Amino acid sequence: EGKRVHDQIRAHVGALINAEQVMLQEPRTRAASSSRRARMVILGGGLFCCVVIGMAAIRIRRDIAGRQRAEAELERFFSLSLDFLCIASADGYFKRVSPAVTDVLGWTVAEFLSRPFLDFVHPDDHAATLREVERQTVAGEKVLHFENRYRHRDGSWRVLSWRSMPQPDGLMYATARDVTELKKSQDAMLDLNDQLEARVEERTAELAQANESLLRS
Repeated sequence: EGKRVHDQIRAHVGALINAEQVMLQEPRTRAASSSRRARMVILGGGLFCCVVIGMAAIRIRRDIAGRQRAEAELERFFSLSLDFLCIASADGYFKRVSPAVTDVLGWTVAEFLSRPFLDFVHPDDHAATLREVERQTVAGEKVLHFENRYRHRDGSWRVLSWRSMPQPDGLMYATARDVTELKKSQDAMLDLNDQLEARVEERTAELAQANESLLRS
């Protein structure tokens, strides 16, 4: 009987030990499962971050490459254009000018950028020039045609015909063409027309006088 009771006690103790081991193993299992999920989340998040960073890097490289191409094209456009190209600011200075300024006005790019643009404008054209600048910087209106006189490095005055477009940042993108010789030709034609009209009027008066003399005779 004592052995039977001892076996029962041992069986109960074994069951308790097994139950305790199961209870102890369950948190370990949950902890291991949580650890695996955490590692998977961290790994997945890391991979996602790597993908996002990689895509951002590719986009940034594309943007940089596109900006570099645009700057190179702008530089070629500025360098190769036969017209005088410039970017001016409302502060009264040119921020960028094309090398054609040397062909048109004789000044180097550095010389032209170092002084306010009104320093090169004929004094009689200052007021009109400032009005055109105000139209762009204040009213936001573009300039389709405007002429003023700019001083050449040799001291002469050149007539420039301007087209300009204002920008939201206060800059003005403009092109200028030297029309000095064209203006001289136009002025010469106007003088010739005036001379012809005067000659016609003079001849008409002579004919009228001759007719009057004939009628009297």
